[in-house]
Amino acid sequence: QFLDRGRADQRKVLRFGFVDAPLSVALALSIEPGERVLRVSRLRSRAGSPLTYTDSFVLERLAHLLDRARLSRRPLIAALEEGGVKIGGAQQSVRAERCPAPIASALGIDEHEPVLYLERIVFDDTGTAVQLLLGWYRADRFEIRMEMSRADDRTRVWVNTR
Repeated sequence: QFLDRGRADQRKVLRFGFVDAPLSVALALSIEPGERVLRVSRLRSRAGSPLTYTDSFVLERLAHLLDRARLSRRPLIAALEEGGVKIGGAQQSVRAERCPAPIASALGIDEHEPVLYLERIVFDDTGTAVQLLLGWYRADRFEIRMEMSRADDRTRVWVNTR
C-alpha cells in the first residue's frame, strides 16, 4: 500500500539530508553511484509504541517537494503527489530477516529479532524510479494478507497492523 489510509499514527523524522547514493540505491533508482539523493529516515508509532522504521531515498531533483515538518505529518508519497509527481506504480518485495541493532533499538525490540523487511521502488507515470523505500516492520505488529483469484488471474496483497 502506498498511503497510510488515514491511520492515526505518529511519524518522527530521524534523519533528513542528502547523501551520496550507495551502489544498491543507485541501481534501484537507475542513477550513477555517488549521485546525491535525499535520505529520509522515519519512525512510525501508534499510541507511543513503535511500528516501523523506514529509510527512503528520493531523487535529488524532487527533494524540493519535501521538508522535515511535512514528513512528520504526511506519507512521503502524498507529499510527492501534492508537488505534482504522478505516481504510476511500484515494485515491492517483503521477507523476514533479523533486525539490525540500531533499527531494533528504535523499534524497541531485541537485536536480531525477526522483522518484516520491505523493499519498494516507486515509479512515476513515465516509469522513472523516484523513490526507494526500505522498511523494517515489527513482526509482532503486522501481518501480510493476500486475496487470490484464479478466475480473474489477479492477486491483491496488503499489510495489516495487529
